[in-house]
Amino acid sequence: FVSISSLSSAEQAAATAQDLAAEGVRYAVVPCKDSQGYIYYQSSVAAAQTNISATTFDAAAVGALKEAGITPVASICAFRDPQAPYVDRTMAVRYQDTEYFWLDAAADAGGKPWLNPYSQGAANYITALIDEARAMGFEQIWLTGVQFPTIAGRDKANFGDTGGLSMGQRLAQLLEGWQAGGDCWVEYPLAEVAAGADSQVLGASCADLGVKNLAIRVEGDLNEEQQMQLDAAVADAKAGGVANVALVQGDSFTLL
Repeated sequence: FVSISSLSSAEQAAATAQDLAAEGVRYAVVPCKDSQGYIYYQSSVAAAQTNISATTFDAAAVGALKEAGITPVASICAFRDPQAPYVDRTMAVRYQDTEYFWLDAAADAGGKPWLNPYSQGAANYITALIDEARAMGFEQIWLTGVQFPTIAGRDKANFGDTGGLSMGQRLAQLLEGWQAGGDCWVEYPLAEVAAGADSQVLGASCADLGVKNLAIRVEGDLNEEQQMQLDAAVADAKAGGVANVALVQGDSFTLL
């Protein structure tokens, strides 16, 4: 997982790529869109224009990584995004039957809006960023935030026309399209993976979502209970057809 500051110029990107190669790094995950909705490159996607960060990576970074023998991977956070709803309100989760944004907490407690997975506009926005990353030369996509908002207060959320699809079916539909375009890793925290079909933000198990490459994130060291959850989750995922499963801890990535 590479920081933007290490790729801010062509020269710096080349030096970083050489350093990573010398350390034996084979894959470099570069932030393209984070969970705050910021874009870290000069995107041409219309909905991204007002959300481009003051600090971006140089376009030459992708080529520099490839030249060093490193596979460049674009990290894109999907629906956890408090910025894009202000660009196009039709992409947002609404509060009940109003035009107001639904927030994931009280406004005075820092509540933020979310993109609506059922919104075709929101889906098109993420698809456009994925397509743009691939056009830049990124060989794989690292997806986070492919989920519905947290359960707190969600009974007051209005997702609009669902097309008769459950949460799990909608996410599966989106992932099918994104994965069809090339290799993707989909990252979820251990608690959601372990919950399986009972996950309140996925509505289905990762296998039922059709995830091909699953990254399970754990904060800190695994305790005994987490290890048991992880072992069971990995077994269930592979039995359900997930091709590859990896454990992510900080900047550490381990295939399981």
